[in-house]
Amino acid sequence: MKIKKYSPLLILASVLASSNLVFAWSTDFMPSSIEEYNTERKQLLNENSITLSPKEEIVNQKLQNLKAEAQKNYNPSRPFYEHVNPKDDKAYKTDLFRFLLKMPKGANLHTHSSSLLSVEGLFNLCERSNNICIYIYKNNKDIPFCELRVKGYDEITDGFLNFSDGAKLIGRENVINEWINGEREEGRNPWEVFEENFSKIRKIFKSPEIFKEYYTLAFSEQAYDNTQRLEIRIVSSDAEGQNLKMFQEAYNYVKNNYHDEFTVKIIFSDTKTIAKKPLERIDGLIDREIDLQNKFKDGQNNLFIGIDLVGEEDTGQPLKDFAEHFIKAKNNGKKYDLYLHAGESVKPENNSLADAYLLGSLRIGHGFNLYRFPEIAKKLIERNIVIEVCPISNQILGYAPDLSKHHAREYIKAGVPVVLASDDPGMFYTKGLSYDFYAAVLAWDLNLADIKQFCINSINHSGGTGEERQKLKTLWQNKWDNFINEMSE
Repeated sequence: MKIKKYSPLLILASVLASSNLVFAWSTDFMPSSIEEYNTERKQLLNENSITLSPKEEIVNQKLQNLKAEAQKNYNPSRPFYEHVNPKDDKAYKTDLFRFLLKMPKGANLHTHSSSLLSVEGLFNLCERSNNICIYIYKNNKDIPFCELRVKGYDEITDGFLNFSDGAKLIGRENVINEWINGEREEGRNPWEVFEENFSKIRKIFKSPEIFKEYYTLAFSEQAYDNTQRLEIRIVSSDAEGQNLKMFQEAYNYVKNNYHDEFTVKIIFSDTKTIAKKPLERIDGLIDREIDLQNKFKDGQNNLFIGIDLVGEEDTGQPLKDFAEHFIKAKNNGKKYDLYLHAGESVKPENNSLADAYLLGSLRIGHGFNLYRFPEIAKKLIERNIVIEVCPISNQILGYAPDLSKHHAREYIKAGVPVVLASDDPGMFYTKGLSYDFYAAVLAWDLNLADIKQFCINSINHSGGTGEERQKLKTLWQNKWDNFINEMSE
């Protein structure tokens, strides 16, 4: 039998033809001009669809210059409290921070009620009040150092002094350091410090009068920071009795007297540690939120917009434990919206993002470990679910020790909707939202298009009605245009 021989080139051509592959030179893919090359390169590296106007391009160049100057003294691998602390606020001194402070930010969609006011604001509030006492002496280990109490609403025990006397005794800076996650607590579990610091201040909320002044100051700080909308997780224990009336009065006072276009929404929350009778607790949470929607309005619009479960994920119950109870409530005809915390973890076994998605959460708080779940990331893009990224919180609580390696930058490039939020500014010695923008701009090398996309995302994913979002968008756009006109001169 005579064997027919084929040349190697003929065999290769046959294989290429049969597999529909087409041979191409590298130059076949190369742009024909440097102008085309630069255009395609810009499109390839630009993770959002925003095109800047000529004036915005001028402002973007100014931003790049300010960023380059600020980066000389900023190290994203060091904790943010090394840059911003009671001894020195390095961020505030920069021209970049002042640029960001003036910038209209849209909505701050992820904050918590009892850490909304800056620690400086809290100190000043305590100093003005004759009713607040502070524990100073360390002879009783059961009482945290610098814990606050309120006369008339707390049993005052030995060791408490009037706040002003106690503060003079140990010094303003020492008191403030006791209330924040900072350098003095290095080496301890960040969440342990975090929860301990909450416990030191929480009892002041027993006083409706102090509760009202706290939120008056907190709302003013957010509005002054050029945030047009604030959305707060408020735990059920802080949303009882007179507190909600005082909350609304504080909001109305700020809105009517100082910032008439500033709006607030509330996400009613419970903790992830409700192991006992979870069905009753979930039912109660849903029923109470529906009731509060009907009772508390901002004009004609709901003040309460939805439900969340809060707390440290890796020590609380996983979201899947509550899925059955949320589904039962749905099947019983209850209508409610979820804005769930999920993915605030570095543990491989944490997969709560799947539960947040399946339960229909409209937004996802933190979503830090989304990098472990590419299929979920695709689903978030398809359903247009935004993740609320809190850069400073993620770093100080130990999830992203080097902020330049935070995965949010990857999420942005992949097309996942992202917003920036401040989480707990009162615990991190920050104020408003400008500090989180500052940290993100420097650590992630952001440009003006990135920033603008964050702002637009925050508006598009804010709670409330479509009419409210459109009004918010118009307000922000007018402020943005004025900001660009001013900065481009």
